[in-house]
Amino acid sequence: MKLFGFLIGLLIGLKLAGIISWSWWWVFAPIWLPIVIEVLYVGGCRVLEWLLDNAKY
Repeated sequence: MKLFGFLIGLLIGLKLAGIISWSWWWVFAPIWLPIVIEVLYVGGCRVLEWLLDNAKY
């Protein structure tokens, strides 16, 4: 977790210093991107499970 915090701090510092011109969405991507990926994965698994349970053979 120390590396994660360092990465967030580094990206915010680079953005505020004007060294990178990324959107703030991409600066904070290490925070929200893993959450989005996990939600999509779990949601996809749930849909697949529902489809397999309700399949008519």
